[in-house]
Amino acid sequence: MNIKLKPGDILLTLVHGWLGNAIIRTQNMIDCETDIVNFSHAAIVLDECGNIFESSLKIGANHISKYENVPVLIARHKDMEDWKFKKGIGEALDNEGMFYPLHRLFFILFGISAIRTDWPVCSELVAQFLLKSGIDSDLIRKGKKYSKWYGVSPDMIEDAVFRGENWNVVYNGNWDSRLLSNKY
Repeated sequence: MNIKLKPGDILLTLVHGWLGNAIIRTQNMIDCETDIVNFSHAAIVLDECGNIFESSLKIGANHISKYENVPVLIARHKDMEDWKFKKGIGEALDNEGMFYPLHRLFFILFGISAIRTDWPVCSELVAQFLLKSGIDSDLIRKGKKYSKWYGVSPDMIEDAVFRGENWNVVYNGNWDSRLLSNKY
């Protein structure tokens, strides 16, 4: 099986450790629209070689191989085109180099995540990208269509992928970089 990534694909993954566990617990308490929360992190695929853009310790570029043998979901919006990717990625790149906004997790925990701050956590970065691209992301919050980037969790993105009709799943399983059709 060869996987062909495209710029604008969305990566969801499970990050272990205290931060990933805290995100999963928080989503289970507050955000989830489904029974099970599977992912604690989100990123934007930059190219077919597996380069990604994410809000991790710092906001910046990385490679999908970082998530080797970890559960990942890669999804593609049916309306994503090169010009839309270029339009949206500029907004995300403006955040490059900023540190992970840990304070946002407290906002989410206390139910005030819809307060906007200057820089996004991982899933907000993805939502910011999708909105700037002009993509109808199918995000739902508390039963209503949600059209902001702040306050978006990895679970909201996962729910949109599986509930919305605008998404195709490219890959869902433990990541193995040998699956990439284009190597770095």
